[in-house]
This record gives sequence, C-alpha cells and structure tokens, in this order.
Amino acid sequence: MADMLIPVGSIVRLEGAEYLAVVLGYYVDDGERMYDYLLAPYPAGLDDLDHAILADADGVVEIVSRGYADSDGERALTAASELMEARERAYVLAGQALEDAGLLGVEDEPFTME
Repeated sequence: MADMLIPVGSIVRLEGAEYLAVVLGYYVDDGERMYDYLLAPYPAGLDDLDHAILADADGVVEIVSRGYADSDGERALTAASELMEARERAYVLAGQALEDAGLLGVEDEPFTME
C-alpha cells in the first residue's frame, strides 16, 4: 500500500494494530524522523496528542474506506509527494557531500531520512 498517499479522512488498518485509524495528515516529523502519516484511532478520534499515531505508508495493510478526494485534494497529495521526494534527494546529496568532504566518519550512521 506504499505506492501513493491516500486522502485525509481515509480509514485504514495498520500492520499489527487491533483497531482502525483515520488519516489526519502527511509527512510528520517527530524530531527524530519523518513519518508518512499522522493518524488517530477510529472511531474514538484524537482526544489528546499523546494518542496520535505516526506511521509509514508501508504499514497500511488495508484501506477500509477511502476519504473524499477532489481536484484540490489530488493536487495537495501530488505536491506533498513531490516535496517529500525532493527532501529525500536533498538528504542523500547532503550525506554524499559530507562523505566526500570526510566529515562523515566510518562510525557515523549513513545520512538517511530515518
């Protein structure tokens, strides 16, 4: 299910989850890494930010109900995907530049989005 983003409002089943979740947004950074989706438990919703769910697209195992999508939504999904792809390319190029300059040591982790 990682081919493309699904619309806000979609109800999904996540790998290993005992409950459903609703898509609230995209590309959320928790300070340590970037996630594809911001979700909330369904049907309870988000009563506290501590209950927000961060997940990647490959963790979605089923789309139970697809959220509303119109041309504005499709443009937003396309723009979000393009922005994320550009960001990933920038991270890779920055990592290569650090390695080329000898600033990324052997003991350092490779420069990735995660």
